Amino acid sequence: MRPAHAETLNRSKSDGGVSGRQRLLDAAVRWLDTSCGADLRMSAIAEEAGVTIALITYHFGSRDGLIAAAQRIRVAGAAREDIDFMNAALTDTVSVDTWREHLQQLLAVVLDDQRAARRLSRVAALAAAHGRDTLKDELSEEMTQVFSALADQLERAQSRGLLRDDVNPRATAAAIQSLLFGFVLTDLDDKRAAWDDIRSVVMLMFDSLAVTTRPE
Repeated sequence: MRPAHAETLNRSKSDGGVSGRQRLLDAAVRWLDTSCGADLRMSAIAEEAGVTIALITYHFGSRDGLIAAAQRIRVAGAAREDIDFMNAALTDTVSVDTWREHLQQLLAVVLDDQRAARRLSRVAALAAAHGRDTLKDELSEEMTQVFSALADQLERAQSRGLLRDDVNPRATAAAIQSLLFGFVLTDLDDKRAAWDDIRSVVMLMFDSLAVTTRPE
């Protein structure tokens, strides 16, 4: 005869499965975006996700494990989505001009008021790691993966003759991420310049890294 808690867990897995894990993460991220992590209650998160508390333990080990996983999502922000966009752009690009057009499209999305909440969420996730080495290690692992993925795309751009080959891809990835991350400060500027003007300045920076013509 199986223990009662095993039956409960089995029901949770069949009810939630992979989507149940994602619903828990989504609910935890929403909670952290509006409330303090110290106030997060597993029962409330499980209820919002439509699963049992047992599924939290199954997927994340504990309440702290769920919070750490949610904070990883927050600190990454939209970086992985942007990297996926670059991957698609590099697949389609046939010239320096079209590569530049793709970058302009990406910047139009990145430098937009709709990203403001996600930018602030990244800062909040980093702040939550202050003095908490375990969470800091989690976030460090996530950002290391983000930097590696972006550096890989930049190296691809170099191999396609779209990016100067005398710059280090990982150093370039660090500069780009630091620049984009810092735009949270722009969101707090009551006299901020228009996003179109800011985008023009950023494109000038990107142009300094680009190859002006494709090699024969």
